[in-house]
Amino acid sequence: MKWLLDAFVDHNLGDDLMLDLLVRRYPGTFFCPLRDRRLNDLVPYADWPNFMVVDWVDLDRVLPHMDGFLIYGGSMWQDHGDNLHWYHWRQCVMDTFRPLGRPVVALGNSIGPLATPAGERLFADLIRGLAHFTVRDATSYRWVQDHVPGNACSLTGDLVFSHPMARPGGEEGLVGLSIHRSMLSEARNEAFADAIVELVRSTHALRPELRFRLFGFDTITERDDLLMDQIYHRLGRPAHVTLRSYLGDLPDFLADFGRCSHVFAARFHALVLALLWGIPFTPFDYMGKSAALLRDLDYGGPLFTHDDFRSRLGEARDSLLQGGCRHDPAALAAMIDQSKENFTFLDRMLAPGALVDPKRMLLAMLARS
Repeated sequence: MKWLLDAFVDHNLGDDLMLDLLVRRYPGTFFCPLRDRRLNDLVPYADWPNFMVVDWVDLDRVLPHMDGFLIYGGSMWQDHGDNLHWYHWRQCVMDTFRPLGRPVVALGNSIGPLATPAGERLFADLIRGLAHFTVRDATSYRWVQDHVPGNACSLTGDLVFSHPMARPGGEEGLVGLSIHRSMLSEARNEAFADAIVELVRSTHALRPELRFRLFGFDTITERDDLLMDQIYHRLGRPAHVTLRSYLGDLPDFLADFGRCSHVFAARFHALVLALLWGIPFTPFDYMGKSAALLRDLDYGGPLFTHDDFRSRLGEARDSLLQGGCRHDPAALAAMIDQSKENFTFLDRMLAPGALVDPKRMLLAMLARS
């Protein structure tokens, strides 16, 4: 089978973990996301035999060969900035597939942030056309119930909670800070960088034995590494601070992240990994996703945002030093178990089997065009 895939392919750690889980679980299905075909030369995408990125301009040529459409994982329903037009290609695919009886499925998604009535109307219309739909937080689930009554939406955990990876051994005194660079607000990035610099300096002044590692989770689209480099230079490039950018090297990057004894989780999937591996964390919420996840876990600790981070640096430093994370372990165990339900529907449609190399067929088709 060959499925069109609506997913981010941009060296974002969380998205790549979700894709890695998908392609390994269903080796007999070929997945085609629409992005930039040059990504096929990069790891981990080049290592997946049942995966090929297709250029946006080739949508009309590959569409007749697809057996289904999967909207997969993450923040797939947002209308912030000027990106609302981006979703109309999704509507065109759905309008093509539904009369033909080809399934359209959305798994592990979040709803929002939503800024316009037009976005709410468009998303509600699209959701009505889904054969199966799962969301990863109760806030998204309530939105669907309010705006698309009668929709068969299920609440599950984030897809990454289902990834079969084990945490490597931790290192005492290694503090990880995941850095998030916003594409929407350069002013926010400057303020965030200044606050991280002060947080590292003040924490190290109290505990000079601590080491700090800055992590860039996204290195193609949002370019966390650019902001990470700025922070490192503002700190004066000290020996107790190191940098780690994700470049598609999933096992090695996860090994480095898993060694941290505490994580300042500015990235959503830095928080997910900390929860999954039992690493104490200090959460930062930049778009509502982390806040929604933590509400579902009855989290009782501090949560920082762009609006209050600078004014609460002392509280953030105390959180790094104290090393606790207050949430309901039973709720987390249930969330991890529920994440497996994302694949209940797909398992009935995409049974494991030998790969029949449709990549060769698609490459030949695109070469002839």
